[in-house]
Amino acid sequence: MSRRTLWLMLAGLTAGAVCQLAAQGPRFSLGGGLTVPAGGYGTADGAGWHVLGVATQRPPIRHMGFRVDAMYGRTPREGLETGHTTLVGGTASVVWRLPRDGPTLRPYLLTGLGIYGVSVTRAGLASTPRTGIARSGGGGLSLLGVGPALGFVEARFITIRTSRGATNLFPISAGLALREPVVIGRQRCPSSIPMHTPTEP
Repeated sequence: MSRRTLWLMLAGLTAGAVCQLAAQGPRFSLGGGLTVPAGGYGTADGAGWHVLGVATQRPPIRHMGFRVDAMYGRTPREGLETGHTTLVGGTASVVWRLPRDGPTLRPYLLTGLGIYGVSVTRAGLASTPRTGIARSGGGGLSLLGVGPALGFVEARFITIRTSRGATNLFPISAGLALREPVVIGRQRCPSSIPMHTPTEP
């Protein structure tokens, strides 16, 4: 499957979600953290870092949400080999918001599907990026706090399937999210069902 086809699949998967996010007012988050390689990837690379951007929308279904995220990360090669592996991509996920654990903590679970590109740089020479379908799952905690922003911490498992096999990793992230959704003008989404954002229970 060509890289162009994979990117078109991701665009088709997320187009409706992105349009609804813009129309109803998504909540934006920004974070980063530790990337822990696993499997064969973990043998070749050590722990690295990543940055993460997220847009989340809450539909009328209680305790459920939709989110689109983009991640850029890098991990160093280990042993005698110099260089690093670069990861860039995004996922569209369903989020289940669990009952609150006290007044300031809300746990959640998420699972998603996306597209990631993987490239390896050895001795300053970058390989041709390999692009593949990514599946992810994990959980986290929203820290409700006070003020215009709230915090979050989460851990996910991502497996990226390319022509050279699977690239497995555990991104562990922390960051801040705006407390109130941001409405981005008026959007018209073709063949979409109007959605109403519920109030915080």
